[in-house]
Amino acid sequence: MKLSLAKKFGLLAATALMMACSDSSSSSDADAVETDAFLAKLEGSYTELFPAMLDEKYNALWDSLGKKYAGDNAEMLVSTLKTSYILEITGEEAVKYNEENETFAFDCFFENGVEKFTFKGNTISGYDQNGKEIFSHEYEYLEDKPVVEFAEAGAALKTFKSLDENSGKFTYFAFTSDNPGETFHIEFRYGSTLDGLYNYLSGDYAYWLPSGIPTENTDDYTKKAIDLFISENSK
Repeated sequence: MKLSLAKKFGLLAATALMMACSDSSSSSDADAVETDAFLAKLEGSYTELFPAMLDEKYNALWDSLGKKYAGDNAEMLVSTLKTSYILEITGEEAVKYNEENETFAFDCFFENGVEKFTFKGNTISGYDQNGKEIFSHEYEYLEDKPVVEFAEAGAALKTFKSLDENSGKFTYFAFTSDNPGETFHIEFRYGSTLDGLYNYLSGDYAYWLPSGIPTENTDDYTKKAIDLFISENSK
């Protein structure tokens, strides 16, 4: 899935994966394979994407790539992109803000005190700003489920559930198909319930799509993510 939130909703053509098997043991085996295969692509640790991309040391890169891909529209494009994914409000408050301002702005920051996410095998962990572990659970694959508002475009989230019944706000994780090897970043949502998790523009999770950048080789990934971000949004 591409970085452009607006474009990905209109152009994404990913096919939802249906795990329907009558034999329960076969289904379990298939789910295990799905968990291993997808989470293996995310192996490693991540901090927030947009603070990294908006570091002032990349200003010249933003400007040069803006001119490369957007020409005379570079300044407007870059300005819009730098402000459209750092809303810092979600849910009904974000819905009201976007309606009143006729915008399409998202909050792409981590929530619940997490500053870093780590993926190892089928275990997902979160740490605060001091490196203290907030949670760490093993997860199993549930299904690929369409994003409500963009189902016709094929947008779907790959959903996982914690094996620990007491996982609280980290019980469910739902990922886009993004991964460091293909799009240099990750995008996901998480919460204690599935209610509203597949709604991008309404409900408790409205306009919230946390995005991460690898903590290893961050500079290289960030430069590539900025390039992809601007190029996709310039079309």
